[in-house]
Amino acid sequence: MSLPTNLQAVVEADLLRLVADREQEGPHLEFKRQTPGADNGARHEFAADVSAMGNSGGGDLIYGIDEDADGCAGTVVPFAGNADAELRRMLDVLASSIEPRLPGLQLHSVPVAGGSVFVVRVPQSWAGPHRVKTN
Repeated sequence: MSLPTNLQAVVEADLLRLVADREQEGPHLEFKRQTPGADNGARHEFAADVSAMGNSGGGDLIYGIDEDADGCAGTVVPFAGNADAELRRMLDVLASSIEPRLPGLQLHSVPVAGGSVFVVRVPQSWAGPHRVKTN
């Protein structure tokens, strides 16, 4: 099962289906329990994950789904803060941390019970290779 092609069409039921089906992580799908932190290390790891996915085949990173011991979707762990502000922060991190920019990169917050889950859709890029800028 994969998420809808139109990222804006992703709804809570799609995310719950990933958990119910125990969808497994792979080269085009990755689960993260929480959004990246604000410290430099977390920002770097976030940008590195996104640029690596763009340099390879592309895919979806989902922030707000915890994986189980087998690397499968385990539980939905919603972000309870201001979803719009968090989405803007994530976009800012990527815009300032990856060069060249990844064309077609999309971020979407999905309202779920208790908060939001964020999906980062990374297209396979032909404008790369992309790298993380470091200070």
